[in-house]
Amino acid sequence: MNKDSKAIVVFFSHAGDNYAVGNIEVGNTKIVADYISKLTYSKLLYD
Repeated sequence: MNKDSKAIVVFFSHAGDNYAVGNIEVGNTKIVADYISKLTYSKLLYD
């Protein structure tokens, strides 16, 4: 994808109190979505 294309990355990621590892600041899905967004020059939409 080039910078002139239009794309959006939509995702849900849970941060905060995590049963398995305790308190996390950023969820795993957001980390991957940020990476995809950078590679595709797209905007992020999340809740």
